[in-house]
Amino acid sequence: MPTIFDSYPNANGNFEEYVKEAVKDFHHRYGKLPSLLIVHKSQVDAVRRLVRDSLEVRGLGGCSSNEVRLQRPEEQERLL
Repeated sequence: MPTIFDSYPNANGNFEEYVKEAVKDFHHRYGKLPSLLIVHKSQVDAVRRLVRDSLEVRGLGGCSSNEVRLQRPEEQERLL
């Protein structure tokens, strides 16, 4: 089964605040934190400092610089 991510494109410009809001929304939606957070590879270090080892963070060159991708919980994937 493929891994499914929720994508949160940021339009307001403050990327660090947006990461916090995306994680907060995800937690509200699924009742847990995402198992993986993907951002543009240039933002990995900043986001890792922001989440302080509470989430796994990976960089992806194909992810836009204003986008956060959060991996859905496995049980949610099975329902789709």
